[in-house]
Amino acid sequence: MLDKVRDTVLKYQLIHPHDHIVVGVSGGPDSMALLHVLLLLQREYRLKLYAAHLNHMFRGEEAKEDARFVETIGKKWGVPVWVEEYDVPSLVASSGMSAQEAARQVRYEFLYNVAARVNARIIAVGHHADDQAETVLMNLLRGGGLEGLSGMSPKRGKIIRPLFEVSRREIEQYCQEHNIPFRQDPSNKKTIYLRNKIRLQLIPLLKEFNPQITQALFRMADVLREENDLIDQAVDEIWSRVVEKESSEEVIFSLAEFSKLHRALKRRIVRKAYDRLTGTKTGLAYDHVESVLKLAERGHVGEKLKLPGTVWVERSYRVFSLTFFMAQKTIPFFHYVLRIPGITTIEELGLRIEAQIVEVPKKFPTDKTIAFLDYDKMSLPLYARQRKPGDRFQPLGLNGSKKLKDFFIDLKVPVVERNRIPIICDCRDRIVWVAGFRIAEPYKITPQSKRALRLAVLPAEGWNE
Repeated sequence: MLDKVRDTVLKYQLIHPHDHIVVGVSGGPDSMALLHVLLLLQREYRLKLYAAHLNHMFRGEEAKEDARFVETIGKKWGVPVWVEEYDVPSLVASSGMSAQEAARQVRYEFLYNVAARVNARIIAVGHHADDQAETVLMNLLRGGGLEGLSGMSPKRGKIIRPLFEVSRREIEQYCQEHNIPFRQDPSNKKTIYLRNKIRLQLIPLLKEFNPQITQALFRMADVLREENDLIDQAVDEIWSRVVEKESSEEVIFSLAEFSKLHRALKRRIVRKAYDRLTGTKTGLAYDHVESVLKLAERGHVGEKLKLPGTVWVERSYRVFSLTFFMAQKTIPFFHYVLRIPGITTIEELGLRIEAQIVEVPKKFPTDKTIAFLDYDKMSLPLYARQRKPGDRFQPLGLNGSKKLKDFFIDLKVPVVERNRIPIICDCRDRIVWVAGFRIAEPYKITPQSKRALRLAVLPAEGWNE
């Protein structure tokens, strides 16, 4: 199995020399085998490993025993361990999410936070070939298209899957051969969850038709993923030809150019435009996309169509546009304590704010989504919130304060976008950074600064797999 993992790492370039890696360790056979394999690769790649375990608080004392088990293994194997608890049952009750969806979201947020704290470039999780087969079947049952049937990727953002091409049986055999202890989660045997039902009932049935069904599904997903990447590449290449105008509020298509495209590309173009405007493809179903295509092909001039997320599609004589309307009342007021260091998710915006304490940089990035502030001038804790009436701050380079409203007017920031801009404040509610625009003068880096606080606005990615 070690050779297979080594081949996967090389094939997909998952690991580089001197990498710092956070390893998600539940205590089950998959994650324990993953941690063991990475320890064997540690000398070869000169890696620094960290184990991260989250107690989702579903299983009471049993879950606490899992956490203690991972801590014990970490000490025995010489791996630093991060353990945290999160009341996922309360999140399920308050959000309406399913238990598995909420657990996945919280788990990835935890892993990203640990990665930020230890300055890790990548996060390794224990998904394997059988998991891929289950994911493909889940997406098939939901009516997924090419993207869904492509399943998981061996590498997406910071997330890597070194066991991607290894089967569950190989993992179990590896644990037995190397005397690797592990914990069993009884909930994996419950068929109330769709994934478990697929694993315990559907796949055994399919094996009666094809004993190699898991391998067949894995190969199919591998081919489809590469073809999906090719289509995405084609969309990127034709985007500028089809799009006449694009802003944060609107994407306008040339009907003449759009009509020349294959229907498959039209669907991808519409999905990409929706993603550009809202930051997600979630909620945009097959019927929505088909309605947009129908409007573009046979709609009347002036005809409009509403999509999820307050996006409107309108057809005119020679163009049709997707326009994003976001009135103030549609975004609830948000107010989050920033994790320093760590990552804070702003659910209302689909964004994350990453905070790190770093050395004072010699050069500052031109990327406006990143800010460096004098850490020792901060009055902690810091907060990320929505703008409020009467907000004032002293923009960098300005003598005296200015109304935030006037600041936005001067920069011609559309009214519909202003409630979507995170305002970073200190414990006294003084603005230190208007995210994506300007830091406040009192908190700038000076020659006397000793430590810097690096803040970065990132999309909320990586939790859907």
